[in-house]
Amino acid sequence: MMSERSLSRPGILAAALLLLPLLSSFAPAAGAEVSFWDRPKIEIKAGPAVTEGEPMTFTLRVTPVQAVDLVVPVRIDGRGFINYTIPAGTRELPASVPTVDNEVDENDRSIGVTPYTGRTRPLRTRAGMSSGGWNPYIWITVKDNDPGDRPMLSFTSEAPKRPDSWNHTWVDEGDTVHFTIKAEDQIPKKSFQVCIHMRDSHYGNGNFLAHKDEGTKCVVFPAGQSSITFSLPTLDDDVPAREGYDDIVVTLLSGSGYYTSETLRYVRVYDNDQSCVATSADLVQEVRRFYEANRNRADRNHGENWLRVLIAFGAETHATLQPYTVAEARASEAIWSSGWRPVRKELERLEACGVITAGQQSEPAPQAPPTPEVSITAASGGTEGGDATFTLTATPAPASDLAVSVAVAATGDYGVTTGDRTVTIPTTGSATLAVATTDDAADEPDGSVTATLNAGDGYTVGALSSLTADILDDDGWAPVREELERLEACGVITAGQQSEPAPQAPPTPEVSITAASGGTEGGDATFTLTATPAPAADLAVSVAVAATGDYGVSTGDRTVTIPATGSATLAVATTDDAADEPDGSVTATLNAGDGYTVGALSSLTADILDDD
Repeated sequence: MMSERSLSRPGILAAALLLLPLLSSFAPAAGAEVSFWDRPKIEIKAGPAVTEGEPMTFTLRVTPVQAVDLVVPVRIDGRGFINYTIPAGTRELPASVPTVDNEVDENDRSIGVTPYTGRTRPLRTRAGMSSGGWNPYIWITVKDNDPGDRPMLSFTSEAPKRPDSWNHTWVDEGDTVHFTIKAEDQIPKKSFQVCIHMRDSHYGNGNFLAHKDEGTKCVVFPAGQSSITFSLPTLDDDVPAREGYDDIVVTLLSGSGYYTSETLRYVRVYDNDQSCVATSADLVQEVRRFYEANRNRADRNHGENWLRVLIAFGAETHATLQPYTVAEARASEAIWSSGWRPVRKELERLEACGVITAGQQSEPAPQAPPTPEVSITAASGGTEGGDATFTLTATPAPASDLAVSVAVAATGDYGVTTGDRTVTIPTTGSATLAVATTDDAADEPDGSVTATLNAGDGYTVGALSSLTADILDDDGWAPVREELERLEACGVITAGQQSEPAPQAPPTPEVSITAASGGTEGGDATFTLTATPAPAADLAVSVAVAATGDYGVSTGDRTVTIPATGSATLAVATTDDAADEPDGSVTATLNAGDGYTVGALSSLTADILDDD
C-alpha cells in the first residue's frame, strides 16, 4: 500500500510524475491587473478512488466559457504543476494523471490536486466548497493492490478531557495521557518495532514535555498481541504559557513491519500559571526581518515603523522614537492586513496585561533563541576499509557550536567502534560524522553502520533521527581463487589458461536534492545536492532552475560540481525590489546526466518572501 515513503522513493504516484514531460514549476505570467471578480472561475471535480496502475481522473470547469484557449496550471500534491488547456468554447475538460503498479506492499494514499489561482493569474476558484462535487481543490485516493502480512495500526489517545474536532486531546498540565497502538485488521504473526516521536510544539511558548520524553522512542509490538499501550505524563511547572496552553505533538513513525491509518496525535495542555508573559521569540524575529528589509528604503517611515514595533515589544531601545501604539497598528492593519494582524493582536495583549500603556513600554524578559531541531539527513556507505558517513543538520542553525550525542551501532565484523559519540555542529548548521571500518581478508556477508541521535541539551531530535549505511565485503574472490588452484593442481587448467578477472567498476552515485532553504527577496535560495555513494572524483551534475514571481531569478540549466565529500550547495540569487507583490519561489530539478543517476528526491522548492 502507498505510504509517505512514496515521496522519498519511486512510489505509485511519485514514479509516474517523474516521467511526465509536462511537469514543471509554474511561473505566473505578467500582465495587466484584472479585477478578482472579472477573472474566470475555475473549479475541479474528483473522479473515483483508483487502484495503483490506474490513472487518477478529474474534471476542470471554467465559468464563463472562454473565447480563447485557457491554460490552467494544476498542482499535484508534493511534486509540482501540470498545465492543462481548456479549449476555446469548452466549459469542462476531463483530465488524468497516471499511477504506477508496483509490487511493494505500502499504504493507500490521498493525493491533493489543486488548480493554481494566484492573484497574478487571470483565474479564481469558488469561495468555499460548492455543491455537485465541484470544489476549489480535491483529494483522490490511490489504493495499493499488493497483499502482505503487515497489520494496519490505529493510534488513539485517552485523557481526562475529551478529544476535539482537530484531533487534540485536552489535558491540564500535570495530567497523564494514555496512548493505544492497535492492530486493526490482523493479529501480527511476528514481532516488529514501532517508533513514536514526541515534541513540544512551542506554539504557546509552553514546555509541558519532560526532557527524557522528548525525541524518538521505540517499543516492540509482540507477535500474537492485538494492541500495546504507553503513557505520557505532562509537566506541571510554574511558568505561564503565552497563549494559556501549548501542544505536545506525538507522531507514530512509518515502519517496515506495519502500515497506519492514523499517525499524528496532538495533546493540548492547558496552563495553570496564568499571567502576562513576554512577546514570543518567533514574532520578534518576524518583525525584525521586516525591519531589516525596510530600514534602508528612501522612505524612512517604513523602517522606523517596524523599529517602533520592536521597541514596543521590548526588543529594542531608542533615544527619540516612541513605541508603536495599538491605534497605529489597527490603522496599519486596515491597509496591509496580513503583515500587521499579529502585531496588532500582540500589542492589544500587552496593553490588556498592563505591560504597556498608550505611550509606555516596560522591558519584557529577554527572548530566548529558538531551539535547533537536529536530524540525520544523509548517509553514505561503501566497501570495507572506507568510512561510513552521516550528515547531521540543525534547523535553525545554532548561534554557536552545538554538541550532539549520536549512538553508533553496526552489523557484520568490520571493526566498527560502536557506542555513543559527540558530533559538533557549527553555526553553518551542518556537520559530518565519519565512522571508520577495517579491510580484512575474510569472505563474509555485507554489513552496515547505523547512526541514531540521542536526546541532549540545547537541541531537539527531529523525525529523521536514524539512518543506516551499507558496508560491502570485498573478499568474494577467495573461494574462486581456491577453486582455480585446485583445478590447476588436478591438471584441468594450466597457468596460461586463466586470465585475471576484470576489475570491478565502482557503483554509480545516485544524486538527490536533500534540502532547500528560501528567505526574503534579495537573499539566496539554497539547495543541498547529495551523491550516494560519494563520487571518487568531482562529479558534474545538471540542475534546472525555475521560479515563480518577479524576483530576478536567472532560470534555466546550471552545472553543480559535487566533490568527493558527496555533498554540494547550489545558491540561486534573487533581487530586492521596491514592488509590493505576491511571494514567489525557486525550484531546483535534477536533470539526467553522465556518471550519476537521479534519485527520488529530484526536485525541491524554496519560498521567496516579499518584504515590501
